[in-house]
Amino acid sequence: MQIMGNDAPSVTTVLVGKGFKTESEFQGQKIIQIVTDKGGWAVNPMSGSAEMTAIPEDQYKANKEAIYFTPLLDYASRGGKVELLGKEKIGDTEAYKIKYTTSDNVAKTFYFDPTSYYLVRAVQQAEMMGQQVDIILTFSDFKKTDFGIVIPYSTEYDYGGQFQMSSKVKKAEINTAVDPAIFAAK
Repeated sequence: MQIMGNDAPSVTTVLVGKGFKTESEFQGQKIIQIVTDKGGWAVNPMSGSAEMTAIPEDQYKANKEAIYFTPLLDYASRGGKVELLGKEKIGDTEAYKIKYTTSDNVAKTFYFDPTSYYLVRAVQQAEMMGQQVDIILTFSDFKKTDFGIVIPYSTEYDYGGQFQMSSKVKKAEINTAVDPAIFAAK
């Protein structure tokens, strides 16, 4: 990842349907976020949290879909709903605009390239510093993995214009053994 022009090595692990964990190192500080099918925890010394603490319920609900490899994977069985909102210009593309509402009533808007059907943008509202902002993730540099699926190798993050960062995938491993114990709050 790159945060405010500084590199922040990061590893993300997903065990589909069970857990999501991201570990980053930024300016000598370890930042960890864990979301499971049961709850969420984080350590972020940059925001004053040096110990693993439970994330607020609204933040958990907004992020718990991260335990699924793709946002719409089997969404209906989890109580989610989708609605086609037409098309909208994203860069040079008239992308399909789809509203996804989770079973917890969290709304997200996804934009899909009409030719490749790749997810090129995701937008979700969240609260930052006491105000509602749009968190916009823009995906690019799509490549086929050794396992044969295509993923975006570049993601740009915009937190309501207040904060931006980016990430570039260096290595993607799929269907490797994951010990569920890594998702435990320690």
